Amino acid sequence: MRDISDNAQTLAALAPFAEGPTTIRGIAHVRLKETERIDAMATELRRLGQGVEEFPDGLRITPLA
Repeated sequence: MRDISDNAQTLAALAPFAEGPTTIRGIAHVRLKETERIDAMATELRRLGQGVEEFPDGLRITPLA
């Protein structure tokens, strides 16, 4: 998702409704935006009860609830 990284948050928000894990990679540069976006997405998804594995360049979301 390197070239369309602004859509990563939208994909992450939809991932809990998927039938299986969603992996978002190639967005390491979003850690340098106004907020550390990968960490922020992971934190908020975990608050919603989702399984999240964080990578240096993205994350994997596993729907749990």
